[in-house]
Amino acid sequence: MAIVDTNHWSNSLALNFNGANGSTTFTDISPTTKTPSVVGGNAQLSTTSPKFGSASLLLDGTGDYLEYASNAGWDFGSGDFSIDLWWTPVASTVDYSIASLAVAAATTTAEISWNIFHGGSSSAGKVTISVCAASTAYSVVSLAGLNAGQTYHIEVVRASGTLYLFIDGALQGSTPANVTLNTAASRVMRIGRYTNGLPRDCNGKIDDFRITKGVARHVAAFTPPTDEFTVDTTRTVSVDVSMPMPTAQVETGVVIDVSMPALIAVPGVQVAVSMPMPTVEIQAGATIEASMPMPTVRMEGRRTVLNTIDVAMPMPTVEMREGHRIAAAMPMPTLEMSGTTTILISIQATMPMPTLEMSGTSTGSVSVSATLPMPTVEMQGGSIVQATMPMPTVQMEGTTGSVIQITATMPMASVQCEISADNTMQVSATMPMLLAGPWGRITAFMPMAQVQVVARSVVVVTYEAYAVNLQPSAGFRESAVHEVTRFDAWEFDHVIRWRNRYYGVKADGLYLLGGNLDGADAIAWELQSGMSKMGSSQKKAAREMFVHGRVGAGLTASVTLKGDDSTNRSYDAIVQAGGDAEATRVKIGQGLKSVYWSYGLADPDGGVADIDSIELNAAELSRKVF
Repeated sequence: MAIVDTNHWSNSLALNFNGANGSTTFTDISPTTKTPSVVGGNAQLSTTSPKFGSASLLLDGTGDYLEYASNAGWDFGSGDFSIDLWWTPVASTVDYSIASLAVAAATTTAEISWNIFHGGSSSAGKVTISVCAASTAYSVVSLAGLNAGQTYHIEVVRASGTLYLFIDGALQGSTPANVTLNTAASRVMRIGRYTNGLPRDCNGKIDDFRITKGVARHVAAFTPPTDEFTVDTTRTVSVDVSMPMPTAQVETGVVIDVSMPALIAVPGVQVAVSMPMPTVEIQAGATIEASMPMPTVRMEGRRTVLNTIDVAMPMPTVEMREGHRIAAAMPMPTLEMSGTTTILISIQATMPMPTLEMSGTSTGSVSVSATLPMPTVEMQGGSIVQATMPMPTVQMEGTTGSVIQITATMPMASVQCEISADNTMQVSATMPMLLAGPWGRITAFMPMAQVQVVARSVVVVTYEAYAVNLQPSAGFRESAVHEVTRFDAWEFDHVIRWRNRYYGVKADGLYLLGGNLDGADAIAWELQSGMSKMGSSQKKAAREMFVHGRVGAGLTASVTLKGDDSTNRSYDAIVQAGGDAEATRVKIGQGLKSVYWSYGLADPDGGVADIDSIELNAAELSRKVF
């Protein structure tokens, strides 16, 4: 079953090469169809063993090629693009130019934009993609050569300035190519040939050839298509609806009820609606109660689909003479929209308010009560609303003693929208004020517009982690202490323990926590003991300390003493490495004495630190300190 191309509307050229055997008609199913300006040699369709569909393009290597005139669809500039196709070479030791954009008789790099090349004799059958800017070419070469008679899927992609090459979905390599490609005058795009002076005409078959501008289809390994690409041609629909409202002439006791069904638009649908409102003429003593709901328009859109609605909905025209009463409820249109990435929804609405014309004699009384709610618009992502909503126009005539009164409640538009990054929401409204003729009194209530916006943002979260020793040993200290290690910028969501090993967990998998490297860098470490009087309140002197275990050559040591004034003073010690079976000796300077001692070890080079025990040899002095 053919695969619907979700990026169809970005395709510059889409050739399935389907048709009758020997045909020279090559149908382009891209949104802007193109035909080759030159069909070189006897390039034709062949129904023998196509990759997909009914046929493929057959080229015999002796002047067969397709040529297309210069077109913005394959001038990629500095943007993203994708070119993909199926290629079956007849021979593996001959040079072929599968597709290129260049001057027909190009002799320099500046006359070439891009070229997909099968180097049979020049590069052991490997495929090369080259893009050119000025006199420099940027290329990626496949890892292995192609075999004769075997069909391969080739895809070339540039994404955010990096050029990629894929063979059968496997990434062959990439290279930076953040440049603007050449656009030499008189350039042509060819399938099956390079230049006139160096033709490299293809001998083989090409199927499902596609150029997509502005879209990078893949940047990592993928599964090649399992069927030919196609487009759903039923998604282009045009609807033009004209629904004039009734014209009614009524007398006393007549009720008008109007119901207008909703319009529903699907992707790719364009709706134009013209719906004039009723014209009502009434005689003395008549009462009219009208309920005239506006249409409801619902739209659903998908990526790159354009929905357009043009609506013209004039309001009722009412002519009254003395003694009449009109009560009208005229809700405005309700527009509901939802769309996905890159969709553009545009609404242009012209909704004039009612025109009221009144005249009265003697002491007649004319009363108008109108409730005219404004449109309610709900939008999600990339919506634009433009509305022109003139207020009612009131014309009145009356003689002495006439009483004319108009009370209008006209709430403003209510707009509720949701937006996220890169979405654009715009509301534009024009609302002229009321106009009144002589002898009239108008009371208007017009609350201001309300806009409610809910926005989302992406926040980068960093974590800190703490490791706590829950089973310490007292050792050098008088009491056990629960040591705490702090890790900044911790990259894991949580840690699990399994069979005495610890693993960090994050979105892309499990990581074993251990070793003496942080990535590729050694982990500098430092150990500092707490102050201790070592079980005695007398001053003590120490000349050496022994570190039992394995330590690196970069080990440093220090001691810290608390003076009589309670000030801590630190002194560097001399590390003397022992033999393989000996402890590491640390010499402490002479003359140091204190009741309280502490020691420190560190290795800024991140050397090994497999320490069994630390022995500080201290001797009590004869005089006791109280």
